[in-house]
Amino acid sequence: MSYQKPPVMSYRDLPQQRLYPVTGLPDFSGLPLPTQSESGSGGIPRAMPESAQFICQAEWAWSPMHNRIENYYLSSSEENSRWILWVSYYDDSELPWHWETYEDVYVIDQAGIPEVEASIWLLKHYWELARDDEYIDEFHWIGSEGLLEISDLKAIARIVWQESSEK
Repeated sequence: MSYQKPPVMSYRDLPQQRLYPVTGLPDFSGLPLPTQSESGSGGIPRAMPESAQFICQAEWAWSPMHNRIENYYLSSSEENSRWILWVSYYDDSELPWHWETYEDVYVIDQAGIPEVEASIWLLKHYWELARDDEYIDEFHWIGSEGLLEISDLKAIARIVWQESSEK
């Protein structure tokens, strides 16, 4: 299993998140929607491979007893034809606290899509599903950057949560 970035325990460890230029996202109009699949099926590894690349860590903190911390990773399918989004959550409901990776993954054909663009497209899709199915609001902060920088993540959030509420 890939190394899981630990949750941030001090505001001093957070990347600076206040002032960023407004960035645009690539045009995804020609791409199909990512599909949800299950790990271990159709050329998808059973577990997140160690080679998976860290995208970012996002945290929601509604109250001291109600929060959500997720790590996002990108890897290729076994035949290197598809990008896979892996999502891990910090499970603090049992001792010892630990990271769990969801069995459901999100997949898109690689077809010439660079990894950063694939990360943006897959994460955008995942957050839209979380917004619509789980009523998740915009993340409260980013715990760590990886393939995507905070300006990218804020651009995705603007589309997922702010522009969708304006419609």
